[in-house]
Amino acid sequence: MPMSETLADSILNTNLTTGNRYLWLHTDDPGADGSADPAQSTAGSTEAIHRERVTFGSPTNDTGFASEQGRKVLMSLANVAWTSEEIDPGQVVKYFSLWTSSGTGGTVIFMSSMTSQEVSNDGVTVAVDAIEVAIEIFKKSA
Repeated sequence: MPMSETLADSILNTNLTTGNRYLWLHTDDPGADGSADPAQSTAGSTEAIHRERVTFGSPTNDTGFASEQGRKVLMSLANVAWTSEEIDPGQVVKYFSLWTSSGTGGTVIFMSSMTSQEVSNDGVTVAVDAIEVAIEIFKKSA
């Protein structure tokens, strides 16, 4: 069910634009708690890659919907990258999760599959505007 524009703005601002948020890459479904199948840091390692900081802009209206509904959207503002020394070459990255902490703790706040899978041969760069968080709203403001 779509929510009000005001509530969508509040949720997006509270969870993504306030404080630091961190991106974690996964080779398969991250599971309900977001911790499963993280990309590995080096060949043969069981150590997961580190989470990289990601920043978001302000919520905007997505105008591609019918007049009685719409979406509030936040987009990432900069590239987020892991070099080939930071991520095991040859992995296929299929999912990402967003966290409240750069370390092993914190809370996962959003998870999604990637629209295009990335192979980590030369590292992985998630391009500016490639991370989109959207909430369906009942009515867009004029």
